[in-house]
Amino acid sequence: GGFESINFLQSDKEGYRDTIKMSKFTSLGNDGSVFTSSAGNYELSGFVGAIFDRDAMLLTTVDERMYSTNVNPRALYTNLWYHYAFRYCNDFTENCVIFTMQDVESGGGDGGEGGGG
Repeated sequence: GGFESINFLQSDKEGYRDTIKMSKFTSLGNDGSVFTSSAGNYELSGFVGAIFDRDAMLLTTVDERMYSTNVNPRALYTNLWYHYAFRYCNDFTENCVIFTMQDVESGGGDGGEGGGG
């Protein structure tokens, strides 16, 4: 396999391109502890990537068709118009790992221990 690079995941609005919304999640803390959220609406920023099972997300194009304009007799060209629709689904029983990055401030340049003052 390989990977696919995209510009945004759920929103193309400025400031939300690295943000995803979810209803429930399980996370692993820095100390190795596991946290499972309750059901609700959560927003996670700093999204940089995801690894998921092959069947976790499915996408297909349907109703593919192409139309053309008449030939322009002077310039001898034809415009082609491609049309299609998407069908997609998510299988929530499959596995997925989401990678995020967040900036951490060091607290005044003293190695990150305290406020430095």
